[in-house]
Amino acid sequence: MHALPWLEQLQAFCLNHAVVSHPLLAAFERSDVTWTQAQRFGLLYYPHILRTRRYQAAALATCDDEAAQFAFASILYDEYGEGSADQSHPAIYRQFLRGLGIEPDAAAQAPIVPELAQYIDTHFALCRHDELTAIAVAGLAMEWPIPPMYRKLVAGLRGFDALDESAIELFTGHMELDVEHGAMMTAAIAPLIQTTDDRRRVAAGVVASMDARRQMMDGLWTAVQAAEPMLVSA
Repeated sequence: MHALPWLEQLQAFCLNHAVVSHPLLAAFERSDVTWTQAQRFGLLYYPHILRTRRYQAAALATCDDEAAQFAFASILYDEYGEGSADQSHPAIYRQFLRGLGIEPDAAAQAPIVPELAQYIDTHFALCRHDELTAIAVAGLAMEWPIPPMYRKLVAGLRGFDALDESAIELFTGHMELDVEHGAMMTAAIAPLIQTTDDRRRVAAGVVASMDARRQMMDGLWTAVQAAEPMLVSA
């Protein structure tokens, strides 16, 4: 089987994975989330946002193939605001935190839920494992499912008067940008997939990443629904 048709099947698997229709996302999509729950989500998702570029950088360092290196370097250029620090994606996410009434300095002290901690450990290990696994994880599984997931988040976030479009720019921007990034990484990895074992490694990396994301979302959803007060002063 040629790599591109096989990769299309793998992408379809990602788009139909349980995490894409996760209860947390479904609750946002139907606007069944309170302001306090939205604040809690924004706070607890911040440690994830702070690390995504580091996975991509680790994957770039793992790649020997120059086309894959170039693709990751291009993604990192976008993620770091094309050279403007105040337009980096962590900086743009901090606009979301401020829209929620959460100061970024306080958010930096937020706890990391255990499932996110496991996601972090898993992804650093996978992105340093081997070239095909690194591309599968940081270039495919971290790009393909994000647009439909973020569309559901945005549907709910737009229901809060306190959040204007600048506050949710991180999510709306990735709804388009990650389509481009996913296509770029698909084109980069396709020539590298030559054998059945290559396909096995790519598929295993994608599945491991998607399953870890599902567990992360489970942990976030449990914390978002908690009855305790906000974890930092809003």
